[in-house]
Amino acid sequence: MLIRAVRNMILLGILVNFNISIFGQVAFNKHFDADSTLDASFCCFQTLDEGYINAGTWYNPSFGIGGAFIIRTNCIGDTIWKKVYDLSSTGAEGFESGLELPDGNYIICGYLQDTVQLTGNAFLSKINYKGEIIWLKTYGGAINESAKMVKSTPDNGFIFSGYSSSYTNGGNDYYLVKTDSEGNLQWQKHYGGVNDEVAYSIDFTKDGGYILGGKTNSYGFGGVDLFMIKVDANGDSLWQKTFGTTGDDYSETVISTLDSGYVMVGGTADSYGSYDAYMIKTDSLGNKLWDKVYGKTSNYEMLKYVIQLPDSSYTLSGSYWPDNTLKYQGWLVKTNKYGDSLWCKTYGNSGVSDYIYEMCKTSDGGYALAGQYNRIGPPYQDMWLIKTDSLGCDSAICNFGCNACVYIQPRIWVSTTQSCYPQTTFSFRDTSDFATSWFWDFGDMATSTEKDPVHTYASAGTFTIKHIAYYSNCSDSTEIIINIMHPDSTEVFPSICQGQSYYAGGDYQTAQGAYYDTLQNQAGCDSIIITNLTVNPIPVTPVITVQSDTLFSSSPAGNQWYNQNGLIPGATDSIYILTDTLNNDFYVMVEINGCFSDTSNMLHLNWTYYNIMQANSFIEIFPNPAKDEIVIDLHFASEKLTQIAITDLYGKEVIPMVEENIHHEKKIVNISNLQPSMYMVKVKTPETMFVKKIIVIR
Repeated sequence: MLIRAVRNMILLGILVNFNISIFGQVAFNKHFDADSTLDASFCCFQTLDEGYINAGTWYNPSFGIGGAFIIRTNCIGDTIWKKVYDLSSTGAEGFESGLELPDGNYIICGYLQDTVQLTGNAFLSKINYKGEIIWLKTYGGAINESAKMVKSTPDNGFIFSGYSSSYTNGGNDYYLVKTDSEGNLQWQKHYGGVNDEVAYSIDFTKDGGYILGGKTNSYGFGGVDLFMIKVDANGDSLWQKTFGTTGDDYSETVISTLDSGYVMVGGTADSYGSYDAYMIKTDSLGNKLWDKVYGKTSNYEMLKYVIQLPDSSYTLSGSYWPDNTLKYQGWLVKTNKYGDSLWCKTYGNSGVSDYIYEMCKTSDGGYALAGQYNRIGPPYQDMWLIKTDSLGCDSAICNFGCNACVYIQPRIWVSTTQSCYPQTTFSFRDTSDFATSWFWDFGDMATSTEKDPVHTYASAGTFTIKHIAYYSNCSDSTEIIINIMHPDSTEVFPSICQGQSYYAGGDYQTAQGAYYDTLQNQAGCDSIIITNLTVNPIPVTPVITVQSDTLFSSSPAGNQWYNQNGLIPGATDSIYILTDTLNNDFYVMVEINGCFSDTSNMLHLNWTYYNIMQANSFIEIFPNPAKDEIVIDLHFASEKLTQIAITDLYGKEVIPMVEENIHHEKKIVNISNLQPSMYMVKVKTPETMFVKKIIVIR
């Protein structure tokens, strides 16, 4: 059996599909330009083949033209292709956010200028892996709209947030648009007050709705404030919250957190007239739990993006002034789950301003950062793409090499992943490429550094085998699970009553004895079930007699006394002392080991005498057990009305009583509506009562 880890890699300029997990993390810091003066990246995401899409805008002020710009790179940041798009004749357009679809195509959102009305439209565009536009759809009204962040929805459609000047309560409003998989509009909503609002971000919530984050100038504490809106799956507003100071504050990104709350990042005005980086944590209803500010006093800091990690910690990105040169640098901050900073990294040139606008988590545990890079010298600004490790390192000293590591391709060969104890010896073989040393962890505290080890397990169990292959400074790993099963032998001890059956040994059994069944599994580790079946006899039908005020049963044990009203609670001895002897009927049944006897003879006691009748002498019922009907053969005659009824063991009538004259007749009674159980047939004359037990089966 060949167990192979696969990852996409670029090898010798050819795109070859593999899928591995690399211990070494790739790191690089690169910038790109569209042969223009001013370029910027507002969007980056990792592709399925471990490369990157970097998207934004370009502009050449000398000619007054610009457009949208995308760079496609491989896993180490080398350009595969770049595309400049003229989406409108005016050149006023740009990409703001994007993602990769499962089919390898891309969805990008942004803004463009309507070439007829010269107003701005929000747009969605589907682009293939070569950068060619498959379709482009615009959204908005007569004035201006822009799409700021797009997400793929569970129905294969899309939803984006932004702002609208066409659909508004005044100024710009939050703008939310839902489309199908082809970008066709399904619904659109706007939210806001009399002034300006912009929704820079959107995220899913655990109830199937959405959380929107951005800024407002209509609500809050004065000036511009952070603005959070919760909407349901149809875009209907549920609640809204503002955060900030009396000065101008702003927000860029809001995310749902693992505890069903939310985190929003941005900037807040400080007492020095500058901005501090700001992060606020809320509960599921938007109520503030805590907030944090980061940076140096009197300097400017701003946060653009936030990611929560599986351990509930956060990574933040943005830009800040490191000194008094009034120039920004890219900034990455790591915090714990309470927002306390753990470390930070800066990127860029000193003496010029560089900006980080977006961030994504990468498959190797690091980060990709997108923004705008200023070249030293003439004021040229480039698209910027930084790939860091999990600690924010972007330099060669922490780069184990993308190309070197992907050569290893660890693979484990083992004859089987399942066996039956005591077959516990396994031969493992490494068939990786280029590996020069190895490490095996067999999952039972034993290890090996051999290339092709043989290992024997001491017991049955499930074991995870981890294999690491090394080449130069790189390592790569894979793992498999083997299962050693132990055959089991289980005994069960059921019991039945005579005349019943039990499935064991491949058939329905009616005789007492031991029966064997085998449970097979794929490993040939068969389990045996031994059924020790006991067949209990039906108790002898008891006979009851009366002496004075006491009834006697011929059975020494298992008795249950009944009268004409049904079961007598607690009357389980072989004798029963009468407390209400007159005008009543009494009989008994015996239950031993779950098996019931026929009913005894019935004794009818009245004011003047005890009339003793034995039902077996006067009534015959067949068949018994029965399914659909029974025949009641009455061996007596009565000119007076005789009542016939069927009751359950508690005396409740299940087939109502009928009255008729009897002349040694056979009566047919339909019992097809009765559930499988034991019932009592009662035949009552003015002089006495006969009771007989029947069993209904299906």
